[in-house]
Amino acid sequence: MNAPSVEIVELITGMKAYGVLRDIISLIKGTAGKSEITVTEDMARAAMRNAPLKTQQTGASLPAIQRYVNRLLTGEKAPPITVDDGIIVDGNHRYIAGRIVGKEPDSIVGAGGNPDWVIDWDNFKFDPADWGNE
Repeated sequence: MNAPSVEIVELITGMKAYGVLRDIISLIKGTAGKSEITVTEDMARAAMRNAPLKTQQTGASLPAIQRYVNRLLTGEKAPPITVDDGIIVDGNHRYIAGRIVGKEPDSIVGAGGNPDWVIDWDNFKFDPADWGNE
């Protein structure tokens, strides 16, 4: 049986295939564990829509997010992110990558979240520059 391509599924459903849907298609096609997602700003914005966690960071590097996505697609588990009362204190790139792939990282409780500093994901900057985050 031939599996439909991601593009066909997106055309039929009218929805972008992120996370679990993309994983299922990859498993059927035998491409699981291979990087086939190219992270774009539109993709990152869509993944962050209705995200349960907030951020106080003003932006993130798309190439750094791409590296984390690639690592997740090979089966690597991301280190936990640090969260203070629903606000990410450390781990924005990992969180965004996890939302794109459908495998959000675990979190640990930390200090440093300030509700006055929260940035709405709609105003978050996705920077095409490589910040060098590993």
